[in-house]
Amino acid sequence: MVSVKKGDDHSSLRKELKRRNAELMIYKEVLKDSLSGTGFSTKMWDFLDILLKAIDADLGMAFLINRDDNELGLVAVKGLLADELKVTTIPFGSGIAAAAASSAEPHLIASLSNDVELFKNMEMLASRSSMAVPLKFRGRVSGVIQLVSTGQGEVYTAEDLDYFVTIADEFREVSEKSYVFSDMNETIEGSESFIDASAKLISTLDAHEVREYAVAAVPGLVAAAAGDLLFLNEEVGEFYFECSPGGGDETCAGDIKIGSGEGVAGWVASHKEPLIINDVSEDGRFEVIADRIRGTSTKSIVCVPVYSGERVLGVLQATDKKNGRFVLKDRKRLEAFAQHISSALGNAALFNALKDRLGDKGQT
Repeated sequence: MVSVKKGDDHSSLRKELKRRNAELMIYKEVLKDSLSGTGFSTKMWDFLDILLKAIDADLGMAFLINRDDNELGLVAVKGLLADELKVTTIPFGSGIAAAAASSAEPHLIASLSNDVELFKNMEMLASRSSMAVPLKFRGRVSGVIQLVSTGQGEVYTAEDLDYFVTIADEFREVSEKSYVFSDMNETIEGSESFIDASAKLISTLDAHEVREYAVAAVPGLVAAAAGDLLFLNEEVGEFYFECSPGGGDETCAGDIKIGSGEGVAGWVASHKEPLIINDVSEDGRFEVIADRIRGTSTKSIVCVPVYSGERVLGVLQATDKKNGRFVLKDRKRLEAFAQHISSALGNAALFNALKDRLGDKGQT
């Protein structure tokens, strides 16, 4: 979860909330593009839309590297000045975008007056500042995203560049993981159920509703009898349950607790690895505490970690496959959904922190 220090001001909280919203939109748009089979260029157009909402800019450009010709090719451009841009390729060694591509490092300049190759005959941009961030996929620079500031006299800062890099990293990470959806060989109805469940998470800024929506969606996502979301209370060293309705577990919502090192949840959280067990009676990692309290008899389980950054918040699991066995695509689908849960919870925490801070400000 996100903690807010007393010294944090409203602007930093607002910026972090905008970043979280951008992160959620990245997951939604890249997921949609992956499921519909659209190419990388389409993802770039969608990403520029998200960037221009998250960072003040009048122009956003996406380039892909053409290593055969040692140049960058413009594949997407968005913003107020998009129609003015006439150049479609720029050679390596010319301008901030090419510098970011060749060095594999983000770049920031206070003025575009020297970036003549890309912005020639666009005198209105000469005084604008600009940032360029390389896009690395599988460890290799494949493209560059460049932003040009607004005409309000604002100059991008190192903090703005860090913010830009963070959002670009989110796009890279989600894009790399989008292969999860391309090899599922599942029905259109299944794809739509995933999108619907994810969209419902994004629709609320109430953490309790996020948890309820998430757990209720799990059985339908992987054709399971029930789903659980277990959160780790690090202070007492226990997991507590948020349980799905319809699974015979009305006594949940914190009533069931297990030790942080116990059971499948403890193993997944401590090893930071997903796990599929199709016969729990043959696996010593399964803990029967929850079954005893619920009066159920779990036969199979798939369990994945839920992260906040590098820290494990808890685990998401589904129990008892309705037809057959849990397979790799079930695990991948839960892993992808766990990312959405983490983002939605983070967004809710930031919203509440901002609301509390604004409330405290109003009372002083």
